[in-house]
Amino acid sequence: MAHLPRVCPFIRRLRVALLCLRPGHRFAHSEPQRQRPASALEMAVGIVVIFSAFLTPSAYVLSNLSQFRRE
Repeated sequence: MAHLPRVCPFIRRLRVALLCLRPGHRFAHSEPQRQRPASALEMAVGIVVIFSAFLTPSAYVLSNLSQFRRE
């Protein structure tokens, strides 16, 4: 990080992004590509889980907002 102020103007001029210090290392996929598309049921379950994970805590906070304001 100490070299960042010297390197930043150089990177902006060449429009290159420095992602890591060791070039050539790339992410490898941990499992093979899915052979069949996801079914409608799998997508519905995923959407319900994602929305409930975000909306349940926010609904709790909004329903108890008066208690949070008092504290």
